Amino acid sequence: MIFLCLKSIDYGTFGRGVFSKYLHGLSEEAVRAYDQAIRLDPNYTKAYNERGNAKQNLGDDYAAIADYDEVIRLEPKDIYAYASRGISKLSIGDIRGAIADCDEHLRLYPNSARADQIRCDAKSSLGDEHDAIVDYDKAILLNKELLRVPFPYVNIVNYIHRGNAKSSLGDKHGAIADYDDAICIDSTYAITYHNRGVVFEE
Repeated sequence: MIFLCLKSIDYGTFGRGVFSKYLHGLSEEAVRAYDQAIRLDPNYTKAYNERGNAKQNLGDDYAAIADYDEVIRLEPKDIYAYASRGISKLSIGDIRGAIADCDEHLRLYPNSARADQIRCDAKSSLGDEHDAIVDYDKAILLNKELLRVPFPYVNIVNYIHRGNAKSSLGDKHGAIADYDDAICIDSTYAITYHNRGVVFEE
């Protein structure tokens, strides 16, 4: 069995103190801090967005979605809320909802490797491996261009998941090449070696 890599989320913050709490994994305290910010200013979209991220970090995706909904109600063009809500929708199994949010994010900001990656994972969940690979290709290229390095660390998940998609389509050589690229970025991911071993045995 081939495994997916754990999702990685890039969280932002509106205050240095709350960011410190994130660094120490104290998302519950961060939520309380954002609660206070929202009580003081009910239209503070940044606080809703970051409280959603904190709730997402705690695994409370339904509550996170409610916060992202509020962001989008207040600011319909907030691209970060669409991407983050897409992650939570993917986590609760609302695959088509996740794709719709990524589509809207990409309509507003076409060169988004993050939204491409989320949409890739959603399409793979639906068995749409061909379209997923197209999105993985785009995400990998965007990350390389934006960060100006051949193998940016943020691409490791894209290489692993694109390798998984290629394996599902019977492209053994393509899958192994992607797993090799992932290992070049970080040789400590056990999942990469496991998935490559599965493909070798097929």
